[in-house]
Amino acid sequence: MPRFVPRWRAAARGDAAAPARGPDRSPVSPRRAAFLLAIVSLLVYNANGRVIAAGDTLPARFIPFSILLDRTVAVDRLFRAEYEHLPPQQRARIWFLRPSHGHLYSAYPVALPVLVTPLYAPFVWAKGAWTDREIRSVAPEAEKLAASVIAALSVAVMYLLLAGMTEARIALALTVAFAFGTTTWTASSQALWQHGAGVLLILLTLAVLARRPRLLWLAGTFAGLAVAVRPNNLFFWLALLVVCGRTRPLRALPLALPGVVIGAAVAAYNLSVFGDLRGGYAGFAGSAGFLGANAWTGLAGELVSPSRGLFVYSPVLLAGLAGGWIAWRDGRLLRSPVLAIAALFVLSQLALVATWGMWWGGWSYGPRMLTEAAAALVLLSVPAAERLGSRGWARLGFAAALAVSVAVQAIGAFAYDTAGGWNQFPENVDLHPRRLWDWRDSQIRRTAGILLQGGSPADASAP
Repeated sequence: MPRFVPRWRAAARGDAAAPARGPDRSPVSPRRAAFLLAIVSLLVYNANGRVIAAGDTLPARFIPFSILLDRTVAVDRLFRAEYEHLPPQQRARIWFLRPSHGHLYSAYPVALPVLVTPLYAPFVWAKGAWTDREIRSVAPEAEKLAASVIAALSVAVMYLLLAGMTEARIALALTVAFAFGTTTWTASSQALWQHGAGVLLILLTLAVLARRPRLLWLAGTFAGLAVAVRPNNLFFWLALLVVCGRTRPLRALPLALPGVVIGAAVAAYNLSVFGDLRGGYAGFAGSAGFLGANAWTGLAGELVSPSRGLFVYSPVLLAGLAGGWIAWRDGRLLRSPVLAIAALFVLSQLALVATWGMWWGGWSYGPRMLTEAAAALVLLSVPAAERLGSRGWARLGFAAALAVSVAVQAIGAFAYDTAGGWNQFPENVDLHPRRLWDWRDSQIRRTAGILLQGGSPADASAP
């Protein structure tokens, strides 16, 4: 008797036909399992009791307060006095802000802080009046909570998506890998980086495509918002259109229109505030962050360098490479929209980051720049998990890779950014990127040593 496959599961797999829905054989429903995974993730993400932030995330930390209290996305209230007291030649130190029309704005897209503002509204409005000191005191904890909620929601959506593609035990194992074995833990859940919301919106897009294929406008809305949050996700939007429109071009229209509308709104904001379609990113022109790296050096660095390599920090993601190859060989990659989009997106991100002048992503723990690609690799791991899951050596290898990945991320969550941090000492890694290849003094080894010696994390929450 053939195993029952729900209609939405068949859509995710790319099966030609799907039988009518029957009884759920799993002892725990997918929704209940997703809820429990989200709760566990939320607890784990907050277990370190601190914020792992950077200057890049500071505008997102304070913009919700500016919107709710001052009805603007400018952050004058908290930064203007400090900015104006600096000599002009030193204002570049506050790289995350841009002066325009007499106000200070985030140099980064404002879509993320705008989207999370409703989470802040109840307690901000309940208190009423706020002093600058009170905002500075509360904002780090609010940022951490908002970021961890976003990451926990992405874990829930990941499980629901995987549960529609494979059996429950594989979905659970891969969701654990995503939640605790990638930078979803050490970056997305710790501060309001663009990556966390970007991953959530990408997964929501694929979940709608797999479970509710008639709601293409909703999938297109999530994909458009993913681009608004993080411009690099434009390649995800393009992959979505290419895969869904390759056989029926008109099917791409409801996917594309919401993104065009959202893109027009972002362009209008950038032009009105900065006078440039690039928005605040225009201020980074000519810096080391723009294209100009040796592509092969960047590719090797982002994959296997000891202090930023994706497969060094998350070896469990090697299953994604194997899964992509298996899916390509057996034709499943072309039959499954989810896998095809994931594969195209991974390739685009690897190419983009490899050719970026600062492919290591500045001061961070591990391969932060590939956080979205890591989520796509988890999806691509499904064919490998199904094909190799019956072999003992493969299960043992996956378990070992998962254990190493979780351990490496736990080291970062509890000890990264300690006094005398690796990124800064003995030399600034942005000025001396050769340090990224030093196995004797790798970031993981140094951070693990601090944790084992009982070092206390530095205060990363103070602006």
